[in-house]
Amino acid sequence: MSTNPIAINASGSVWEKYLSSRMENPFQKIINPHTPTSVSITIFLWVSSYLSIFFSAVLRPLRFFFPANIIYIACENINMKILLGPAGAGGFDGSTIEGVRKLPGLGLQTMEVQFSHGIAMGNELAKKVGLENKKYNIKLSVHAPFFINLASKEKKKVEESKKRILDSCERAHFMGADPVVFHPAYFGGVEKEKVFQATKEAIIEMQGFIKRKGWEVRLAPETTGKHSALGSLDETIRLVKETGCFLCVDPAHLFARGYGKLDFGEMLDRLKFIKEPMHFHFSGIEYTSKGERNHIVLDHSPDFMEFAKELVKRKISCTIISESPITWQDSLKMKRVFEGMGYRFYKEI
Repeated sequence: MSTNPIAINASGSVWEKYLSSRMENPFQKIINPHTPTSVSITIFLWVSSYLSIFFSAVLRPLRFFFPANIIYIACENINMKILLGPAGAGGFDGSTIEGVRKLPGLGLQTMEVQFSHGIAMGNELAKKVGLENKKYNIKLSVHAPFFINLASKEKKKVEESKKRILDSCERAHFMGADPVVFHPAYFGGVEKEKVFQATKEAIIEMQGFIKRKGWEVRLAPETTGKHSALGSLDETIRLVKETGCFLCVDPAHLFARGYGKLDFGEMLDRLKFIKEPMHFHFSGIEYTSKGERNHIVLDHSPDFMEFAKELVKRKISCTIISESPITWQDSLKMKRVFEGMGYRFYKEI
């Protein structure tokens, strides 16, 4: 008689004979076959495995008949979702609302609202952006101003930095945008550990404020491109683990920090502990002995195709913001790279 736990109370049935003809259940040795809970768990595991076979063997061939159908996407993109879009609305008359309206027509899915040189958007406009975006469902995020140093020797500058981040969070909340990305701190001759601790305390304090306000926004310190700034991959991961904040990873910044060397696979493996979809920036980059000089177009190093291959290989869901000087045009180049690897974007349905 079959010892398969699913076959309990089905002795002699066609179902039992079918199951007994299949390969041994790999979970059989660790699940007690005589408890109702174990039977339920095992049934779930078997059903999941056969659904997987069904999707691969039955639905996949249908893509030849329905190339833009959701069946195609379910087969090709299962457990993975990629969103692409520009940093800012500079290509759309500088209007965030106009950017939200035009991105779907380009086949892009996300945009990072830029407060990099100051917050010119009031809360009322942020609310209008959020209301308009309900029609288009663009994934919005925010980049806080560059003028931030959470570890400055001057207390006034620290308080001003926190205010700029929190003002960005307030606008983000009204727009329905998340996360809020920022460059956290500079060393300025101060011991690195002291700078880290000051930044950590400021992030924890701001997160408490955000929680009290009820804003649905995550803080995301970004990996930075200059050696004078806090923001190596090690430092950023440590901030995440010690504060519970989110993060933004810019491979171009890390490439500049590494003087033209970056192992994408190793970088992504170190981020495995992040269970939510990742948030990336990407562009070409020029660098000096001090690190990043400036962002350049995607055709230059680091190699976006190699980065994309590692993402697809690991089935990493993520948002990728183009920080190239030609933001949305290079987002479309990224899109073509992924499509060349067989990925199909949900907005095409």
